[in-house]
Amino acid sequence: MLGSSLWINHEERGTQMRTLGFMLVALVMIAPVVSDAAERPTDLEKATRVFVEGVSSVEAMKLLAKRCPQFTVTIADEKADYFLLVDRDPGKNSAYADNHVAVFDRQRDILFAGSTRKLANAIKDACEAMTKASP
Repeated sequence: MLGSSLWINHEERGTQMRTLGFMLVALVMIAPVVSDAAERPTDLEKATRVFVEGVSSVEAMKLLAKRCPQFTVTIADEKADYFLLVDRDPGKNSAYADNHVAVFDRQRDILFAGSTRKLANAIKDACEAMTKASP
């Protein structure tokens, strides 16, 4: 009886050792793939970045992130591919003030300028301009 229980334990150990062996082989085979993936740029590194500045810039950032998911909003102007300037008519009641936007490329050349009553529409227009200009 004692011999049979030792035999079962030995058999279980053999199964465990085989499993461990398979895991090690799998790890050795997958390590180069994981290493290669770590060296590739992430989607964020390849993202087209937009720097937003001006009046209502936080609201413009939220709208840009929501309506233009292909662009990444950044506060690092040195990394930006596009610059979005947001302004409002001064001295007017907010319900009647126009929202002005201007889009510039990395070389600081203007790509688009426009104005609308709603900031969301101004951001939509700016997004379309940046999408057209993107490679």
